[in-house]
Amino acid sequence: MVFAPLARALQSSLDLFLVAACPLCERPGQPLLCLDCERQLRAGQPPPVAWVKRSGSGADGDYAVLAWRTYHEGVKRAIARLKYESTPALAQPLGHWLGEAWLQWQRNQTLDTGLATGLVTGLAARPWVVPVPLHASKLAQRGFNQAEAIAQGFCRQTGLPLLRRGLLRVQATQPQFELSPAERHRNVAKAFALGPDLRNLGGLGPGRRPLRPVLLVDDIYTSGATVAAIAQLLQAAQIPLLGVAVVARTPAPQAGHGKVGKWDKSLGKSQAKSQAKPQAKPQLAPVLGKAFPRAASPREDAD
Repeated sequence: MVFAPLARALQSSLDLFLVAACPLCERPGQPLLCLDCERQLRAGQPPPVAWVKRSGSGADGDYAVLAWRTYHEGVKRAIARLKYESTPALAQPLGHWLGEAWLQWQRNQTLDTGLATGLVTGLAARPWVVPVPLHASKLAQRGFNQAEAIAQGFCRQTGLPLLRRGLLRVQATQPQFELSPAERHRNVAKAFALGPDLRNLGGLGPGRRPLRPVLLVDDIYTSGATVAAIAQLLQAAQIPLLGVAVVARTPAPQAGHGKVGKWDKSLGKSQAKSQAKPQAKPQLAPVLGKAFPRAASPREDAD
């Protein structure tokens, strides 16, 4: 049939022009991110598992902070574009890569510390995945919860069950980046409540305890104030917290300092840039005729 080759040629031409642009540099994506931007995001290895002990708690109070990457410049830009440039599609690869890291941790099981016993037990129990929630006002403003979007990609990769409404954010708190570490903890101390997915799971009531622990999912981990507030809530409800899985966490203890990678939008290469001097006011850099925001600092990026 003479029309079949013509149709195939027309479809090939359309495919060439309809390839989605990479949301980070606006070059053709493969299928979402271009190869250079993906390479920058995936640079490095997951940081060691961090352990947090709740004040006044015993061994059961320990929970793990499991991050896919440290908060380097490429990840900063991706999270900033995801949250502030309304690009929820970026959550899919970030959640997928976080899920790959989780599966690797699960295979290793010994991790990097002798305190891993509780984590190994939680892994065997297949934890419920609960995204850190946004307040209704912030959700209406942004249009989506980035933690939930990341958790969806994470659960597709790991096969773990997702409780979208496991937690609720019941107070509209002051932005965390405006506060000192101590003020951050006070700011979110009573900001969360159990959501219907956790309240109704297995008919939880007085003296009842779920058979699986909770694994929180969020975009970044900075001061730990948000997770600490949720940990206290879950502990009061006798719900075990395995830990939090995040796309990135800031280096400790000097979060946001030292050398990070500079995003090269023309060559897709990572170059070292010292961050020791005070940061200049955010600037807009042109990318193919459009404005691309400077990556937010850890203080700016915390909800």
